[in-house]
Amino acid sequence: MKIIVNPISGREFGLEMVKRLIVLFSQDDWEVLTCFTKTKGDGKKYAMCDDGEDLIIAIGGDGTVNEVVNGMYHGKREVPLAILPAGTVNDFGNHMNLPRNATDFYKMIQRGKTVPIDIGVCGEHAFINVCAGGLFTDIAYTVSDNSKSVMGRMAYYLEAVKEFHTKFSSKKSFSLRVKTGNTLIQTKALLFIIANSGSVGGIQNIAPEADVQDGLLDVLIFEEMQITEVIELLADIRFGKHPDNHKVMYFKAEELELFSEESMHVDLDGEEGEELPQIVKVEKSAIQLCVL
Repeated sequence: MKIIVNPISGREFGLEMVKRLIVLFSQDDWEVLTCFTKTKGDGKKYAMCDDGEDLIIAIGGDGTVNEVVNGMYHGKREVPLAILPAGTVNDFGNHMNLPRNATDFYKMIQRGKTVPIDIGVCGEHAFINVCAGGLFTDIAYTVSDNSKSVMGRMAYYLEAVKEFHTKFSSKKSFSLRVKTGNTLIQTKALLFIIANSGSVGGIQNIAPEADVQDGLLDVLIFEEMQITEVIELLADIRFGKHPDNHKVMYFKAEELELFSEESMHVDLDGEEGEELPQIVKVEKSAIQLCVL
């Protein structure tokens, strides 16, 4: 097996998990190749390279998993993938109910159960969980590693409050055109989310109908709104009623074309992606994922 790990993820939780897993796997016949990421792109590089492994294990947060998925996608790797969530948020791991402790993870690998899952592709970049643009979407890569190490999720919440005050007070909406099939949507939006799983930004069931095996992406568009409407929306999100909010569009699609008059980068699993316009599509059953 090849273990690709971000050693500083989750306040060095990833490093601790590697130590425990090596002890556990040493009891079996596994030959373990451990690859530590040091700079951006290492996870993708390690996953692309075929070292004869029968299994790839990604240990880290959403960004590490994204790099590994991109490496497997671009390298046309067909070996199964196992994910041990070890970051601050771990959206995809939470949605899939993947084990976060070494013993349960080891038992999952021993069991050997895999399921085919979809991924998304935006331009040339793959994502396993979400492609998004607009309000809050750059928080994951504007919060420093030091802040995440010291404060964990609180660092994200504080940055979200700061960004909301700055951008909403300046009416930071943007023009958005979305074309899917014969449908064209034109609106002023605060945020769009194209989700593969239901958990985004630490919020469970933001896309309540999301299914990583349905061959579709779940699309949410949050239209321009007043502060009173934002407060109403936040309450709806808390109780899972936001798909019915009059300022929210929610639908499924296999492929979309996204345009904006403003300059805007998309966010892919918490990593900065390319600027719009982009084509976003689903790659059905692209990865065999180890599950409980």
